[in-house]
Amino acid sequence: SDPGLPVYLFVLANLISVFRSASIALSLKGLFFKLLEGVLLYFILAETVNDRKKLNTVLVTMVLSMLLIGADGIFQHVTTVGDFLRKYPQAGRITASFSSSNGFGAWLIIMLPLLYGIFYAVIINKPKKVIPIILWLLTGVLIICLASSLMTCLVLTRSRGAWAGLALAVIFFMVVKKNRILPIAIALMLLALLIAIPFFIHMSVGGQDLLFSIKNNLVLIMQNMDIVRTNLWREALLIIRDFP
Repeated sequence: SDPGLPVYLFVLANLISVFRSASIALSLKGLFFKLLEGVLLYFILAETVNDRKKLNTVLVTMVLSMLLIGADGIFQHVTTVGDFLRKYPQAGRITASFSSSNGFGAWLIIMLPLLYGIFYAVIINKPKKVIPIILWLLTGVLIICLASSLMTCLVLTRSRGAWAGLALAVIFFMVVKKNRILPIAIALMLLALLIAIPFFIHMSVGGQDLLFSIKNNLVLIMQNMDIVRTNLWREALLIIRDFP
């Protein structure tokens, strides 16, 4: 089957929606200058990255970008004076070099599954010679540390949509892999880390009781969950009901 078929169908669905829009001019602008920009970039990359060497170069570059942006996010949270790339200040939710925490979260849920896939590929391809084994172990440790750093950043964005997106990506990865024991184990560890990190980020090192610390952090998370977005979703569903 044509790997571009889902993309074509997605573009077609958006094109049809343009003619049902309340503002055709604004919708056409979004279609050509947002959607099609990404689609064209996808096909250009698909044509350009056409062998293993080029793919490896792209993957190494992406991992290096993960190291840089992950460190930027942690730096922003620890110092609270702003990230070191664009000097964006922290306003309760970290953004790293992105203009918003949701944008940072959206980037993270693309990078984390990719890192997850690289780790899976590293684990199943075990070398047999000494030097490759050492490099293999170092690569595994680096990926685990990087994944932990990015997971911490994901939690600190406080973007519930990003959390849900990562959970769905992990579930998808478990479903598509034939040998599911290792993916399931890694997925459970990732999800456990995602759940555990918020409880320990602000936990004091003094004599405060662990259960009270968990309770206080749960209350803090609930207090930061506003009702605005829920109301927007409700109103959108009412509009869809009245004007399907």
